[in-house]
Amino acid sequence: MTKAQSCETLNGKTLNCIDKNSQKQGFWYEYEIFKILTTDSLRQNPRAVGFHNDAGRVYVPIAEGYYKDNKRIGEWRFYKGSFYNDNFANPTSHEQTVIFTDSGYFKIIDTFWHFSAKVSNDTTNLDGELFLKDDTVKIICKNNLCHLKDPFKKNKKQKFPLKELDNKLIWLNFRSFKVKQTKIGS
Repeated sequence: MTKAQSCETLNGKTLNCIDKNSQKQGFWYEYEIFKILTTDSLRQNPRAVGFHNDAGRVYVPIAEGYYKDNKRIGEWRFYKGSFYNDNFANPTSHEQTVIFTDSGYFKIIDTFWHFSAKVSNDTTNLDGELFLKDDTVKIICKNNLCHLKDPFKKNKKQKFPLKELDNKLIWLNFRSFKVKQTKIGS
């Protein structure tokens, strides 16, 4: 017996298809499902990102883009941070664009944190730049170990694991903002 293509339907849209060879194909919407307590939640936060249904569930996005033969292709949007919260908005929630290529690398463009990078497909190597108000910080990661010169610590070279990159971007941007605020308020 041959297995046919299977797809999901969400809010009348066909997505997340798996072909007869068990390969992801076409448009994909990756999400988490959360239960909301009341339908009042929808009225309090109608602009929340995600699909809602009458059963009191919300589909919160993680990423969306296209697959071809089980490989991400082209431009994808990744949703960073908490995009659905009835009571508190996460001020650092944002979208990040990732462009997948056949070259062995993908490109990350994060306009919220003013960062762009070329990353190896195995995600162990990265060559990127962080654009701050008065500085551009070069970040190089090889075999999951990153290096940068911190402009707020007299360009002292810092080493940190690649898994801490997001925290380092947040800290450097925050520091840049605080320095800018201090200059304005002086």
